[in-house]
Amino acid sequence: MARKQSVILTPAEKKAAVGIAKETMKTAKAKLAEVNKARKALDSEYTKAVKASDKDIAAAQKAVTSAEAGLLKLSPPPAPKAEPSPVGV
Repeated sequence: MARKQSVILTPAEKKAAVGIAKETMKTAKAKLAEVNKARKALDSEYTKAVKASDKDIAAAQKAVTSAEAGLLKLSPPPAPKAEPSPVGV
């Protein structure tokens, strides 16, 4: 492979290129900070939603348990039938 040809810049061109590179870096850093801030907000919202969901699940589970207990009070399960022992038959 051939070596890439060198680019020689005049002082004015170098100053302009450095300015452009610095501005590009500043823009990229600002975008990164913005994206990180948005991610943090999303994480916070997600955590709140999970906590609310867990609370709803616990309430629903409590309601199911209460309903099952009420049903068992009204109609208890039948007692197991005593079957004769097969020994000595």
